[in-house]
Amino acid sequence: MEEYNVEKYVNPLQTYRTLHDKFKIGHLIFDFGKKRIALVDITILSKIFDKERGGEEGSENAYGPLYLSDEWLEKVFEFEAKFSNTTGMTVFTSRRHGLKIHKQRGNYYLGYIFREKMNIGGWKGSSSSKPEILFVNELMDYCYLLRRDSFQFNEGDLKRINDLITVKG
Repeated sequence: MEEYNVEKYVNPLQTYRTLHDKFKIGHLIFDFGKKRIALVDITILSKIFDKERGGEEGSENAYGPLYLSDEWLEKVFEFEAKFSNTTGMTVFTSRRHGLKIHKQRGNYYLGYIFREKMNIGGWKGSSSSKPEILFVNELMDYCYLLRRDSFQFNEGDLKRINDLITVKG
């Protein structure tokens, strides 16, 4: 097991060097070969794992994460957007359960503040932060973790999502 590194919290993109530990069955992922959004299943997870451990030939990844966007939040996950002039950010609120996502300077953050007491090298204090959400799979994980809301997409949903969402790949 890899040791926790605060840099991975500050810069979460670093944790996406491998994908097999990021995706679960039922997550949405981009299939570069078909140029379409796909639903993660055992076959896809196996292909990702084989590729990352060096078992599959070729240098290109066949699958990749989907960047979170306003389009995903509003069209697929049914969030309502409202811009706040006082804070200078857009607040997306879920119609299903009230979860909030904040968009500041083009980045998405969970609408919760985490406070942590710290004691490092004789320095005592506290740290406050909102976790950044980079990808659709992370949003799905937070929805389940915080609201116990799981999304179960079927083939019809997948076709509708592919028609609604534009992915550059």
